[in-house]
Amino acid sequence: MNSKYYKITQTVFQKYSLNFQNINTFALKILKMKSILYLFTILFILGSCEKEPESIIGKSKFIKILTEIHLADGVILTKGLKRKIKKGDSVTYYNHVFKKYNISRNKFEKTIEYYAKHTDEYKIVYDSISANLNVIDKELANNANNKNNSATKKDKNDIWNKKREWNLPKNGKKTSVPFSISVKNHGKYTLSADIRYYKNDKTRNPRLTIIAKYSDGTQDAKSNGTIVKDGKFSNYSAFIITNKKKTLKTISGWVLDHSKGTDNKHVDVKNIKLLYDKNILQK
Repeated sequence: MNSKYYKITQTVFQKYSLNFQNINTFALKILKMKSILYLFTILFILGSCEKEPESIIGKSKFIKILTEIHLADGVILTKGLKRKIKKGDSVTYYNHVFKKYNISRNKFEKTIEYYAKHTDEYKIVYDSISANLNVIDKELANNANNKNNSATKKDKNDIWNKKREWNLPKNGKKTSVPFSISVKNHGKYTLSADIRYYKNDKTRNPRLTIIAKYSDGTQDAKSNGTIVKDGKFSNYSAFIITNKKKTLKTISGWVLDHSKGTDNKHVDVKNIKLLYDKNILQK
């Protein structure tokens, strides 16, 4: 280890009592570092500095670089189920950051040395990095909350309780993906899915079909046969509004309905949903 760089960074941390506990929860979880010193000493191991660099990195740019290096180090430490850092991983991730900002490791190290000699400015840099990580932390937390709220809302209306993805012929050469779900509440039921029919698919009259079955043995059915075999995912749906004068038993049907004479299918299906809307009865 380069003792000169070790002493430089050690001096800064001792003067300001800096440690990684000052960084926010996001940094602690993702980076899992005990201190910035740990990162810098790793960087210094990877290469030696030249004596006369052209200039140091500007403060604003330097802060951005250090922020990304912290994130890169988080990737290194979490990749492979928290395995130990390997030198090759460090070189790969850090060099990517250096290349992005068009700087050399030599200039980076010289900039570290400069700020170590100007510790008041170094403290500002450190605080700025912490602020950047706090912003990222809040953004991730907000995104996670939005996704959770969205998922909760979707789960509340989506009553599909079966397999959501199918790949034909892998999951069956001619399966129609039948389903039957017991229900008792009247309203609008919508069957939807993202479906990709390949051009070589041999399905005859491909369609989605949804059926409302009642206790008296009768049923209502609706289909959507506007399927295009273009090898691209498209969202298809079919809906039915139940007869509230009858006792509802099940909602059933086929996601990949077809007519007789269908040969081998070549279809991908994902995001199958069965959405229930009770408000339709109030309109």
